[in-house]
Amino acid sequence: MKKSTAVVSFMAMFGALLVGFGARDLRAQEGSGASQSAVQLPPDVHPDTLSRMPRPHREDFATEEEKQTFDRVVATQPSIKDKNGVLGPTGMRATVPAFGEEYRKLGRLVHSKNSLGPAMVELVSMVAIRESDTPPEWGGHATNGIKLLGPRVVEVIAYEEDTAGLDEKVALVINFGRQLFHERRVSSRTFAAMEKTFGRNDTLDITLLMGYYLQNTLIYRAYDQRPEPNNPAFTGKVPVWW
Repeated sequence: MKKSTAVVSFMAMFGALLVGFGARDLRAQEGSGASQSAVQLPPDVHPDTLSRMPRPHREDFATEEEKQTFDRVVATQPSIKDKNGVLGPTGMRATVPAFGEEYRKLGRLVHSKNSLGPAMVELVSMVAIRESDTPPEWGGHATNGIKLLGPRVVEVIAYEEDTAGLDEKVALVINFGRQLFHERRVSSRTFAAMEKTFGRNDTLDITLLMGYYLQNTLIYRAYDQRPEPNNPAFTGKVPVWW
């Protein structure tokens, strides 16, 4: 089995497992996001990466193959080499360059090998990020979602409001994601509507794309990735649920 195929299979299995641990909505709690971002970092969080993972460097790797793989990952995300700033999932995976490279390829596949278009891809991403409860990844996607889909759609996703009145395709994807993450099964009616609306291939891609963000959620949680203070989600520029 090719390495990339193995990664896809693993992601699908792991996504199913992580769904069972997805957090329910938190809604607004005491204190704004901005004040939370200013809290002093715990001792195990590195100030330069805002996570428990130290920043990887080329000289960390023993073999030339690892170094060249690391170079290719950095070429796709140069911010990995920055002295400061959020490391993020790709930067963390780059600590094992082969993982970083394969998951980066997978990310490109699930974002582009479909006929959904940018707005629908952003919608799927936002639903997965919201339903898996991942604040650090929300800000940029919500900002883009407002541009592509309008503020009302982002509000419905953020606050888990009723989808009545939204475009039928948009509402279908939101409800599909909510069933997938929280009801632990997708109803026959919803699944039939997904395949009728999006076709077999794009329905699978939507599912895998949601699974990709579940993978990112695990990394954010395990390594306590903190957002940068200028993240739109922590400056009051986009709707938030926490």
